[in-house]
Amino acid sequence: MNDKLLFYSLGNEGYEAVSKSQLLPNLDVDLLMRCVNIENHAQALREFRAGIKITG
Repeated sequence: MNDKLLFYSLGNEGYEAVSKSQLLPNLDVDLLMRCVNIENHAQALREFRAGIKITG
């Protein structure tokens, strides 16, 4: 399983890989991926909310 989140943007030549989300440019991808992999959904949500309050 690949634990990597990839972003793409539609350009003139079709979709191309980009380094970050154009819609959410300040998204902390490491925090998101860490929380996505937590099995307990309530715990994952708590950690994500805590993480965005610290960095946001």
